[in-house]
Amino acid sequence: MKTYTRISVHCRRCGEVKLAPEQLWLVLTDVPGHAHYGFRCPKCAVLVRSAADEKTVSSLATLVAVEEIDVPAEALEPHTGPVLTFDDLIDLVLALEADAKAAQASGAEPGDYRGQVRA
Repeated sequence: MKTYTRISVHCRRCGEVKLAPEQLWLVLTDVPGHAHYGFRCPKCAVLVRSAADEKTVSSLATLVAVEEIDVPAEALEPHTGPVLTFDDLIDLVLALEADAKAAQASGAEPGDYRGQVRA
């Protein structure tokens, strides 16, 4: 007689759902405290990700697919200042295009500011 393992997890929309191990995955990082597991809810199809503490990691590691990732140092740096908006990006693109046109008109390469003072 076969026994089937079912894992109880929590979907934010549907509440408790039971999954087969192949419906769940565990993500381990090289940064302590950043492990998480994920699944697609079989009831509402939403993608759910939840933090995984040490107990959860040890329980799931032998049952489900495990992905190990290295988190780049830049992702862990503190971010200060205002959030970059779409308008900021549009302004940047327009400034780069204007710079390229000005450089083309003067015969210089775009981004070549030798002898120029930029404010």
